[in-house]
Amino acid sequence: MAIDTAETAAVIQQAVEFIVPGTWVPERKRSYNRGKFTTRVDLPDRVEFKAKVALFASEAMRGRGPLEGPLVMAITFRRPKPPSWPKRATRAYPWPDWPYKKPEVKISEDAMNKIVYLDDAQIVSRQENKEFGDRWEVAVSIQTIECKGKEESDDV
Repeated sequence: MAIDTAETAAVIQQAVEFIVPGTWVPERKRSYNRGKFTTRVDLPDRVEFKAKVALFASEAMRGRGPLEGPLVMAITFRRPKPPSWPKRATRAYPWPDWPYKKPEVKISEDAMNKIVYLDDAQIVSRQENKEFGDRWEVAVSIQTIECKGKEESDDV
């Protein structure tokens, strides 16, 4: 799942890769109105998923601090093909070899804040994939990059 450096025109400095087994969930929050203010709260299954991502991310970091600088992220969502999934292309499913359920990357990014990186705003390039596999899982690869061609000038 390595990221092509020629495409990003950058030099890779550090990398973190890990797989989170289990069912992935999209991000949804419940809103509560309290007077003038609205509070948004994660649903219970989302809290569990975020905790699982945070656990595997912290294990992959092996005690290192969060990555700094611009980051490139590749994330792949895998799920088993349902037995009822069509074997041939139909009007409803023109691509029977690819899953349709839209994974939500934001919930995974939020779970890695302050563990893998300081803030998900550091991600300058992201590649998202979804595919059928043997089991439900999320494979994550995050790499720091140093952009070429932007040399700092000593002139003031």
